[in-house]
Amino acid sequence: RNKKMKIVNVTPHTIVINGNSFPPCGKIARVEQNNIKINTIDGIDIFKSVFGNVVDLPDKEEDTIYIVSALVRSACTDRKDIFSPSDFIRDSAGNITGCKGLISN
Repeated sequence: RNKKMKIVNVTPHTIVINGNSFPPCGKIARVEQNNIKINTIDGIDIFKSVFGNVVDLPDKEEDTIYIVSALVRSACTDRKDIFSPSDFIRDSAGNITGCKGLISN
């Protein structure tokens, strides 16, 4: 039986799932990232991304799930209350207009 859950969008974009819109909550969960120069090829600097802590992800709250980016979700394998968009729906120009569901950890 499905329980009614509060869905909080912690991304900067409105998420549309099966015609239901979830506007951004005002906080953006993200993974800290530092780019470190590792090489230069033909005058082009080459960097490696080093990921750090997840910031601005709300604490767990009963009967609440959070929509986050795939990067945040993959950095939080211990959290079962976070999800990211799955199966994007695109318009004829290739722009994302929604998704079919959410991916869990």
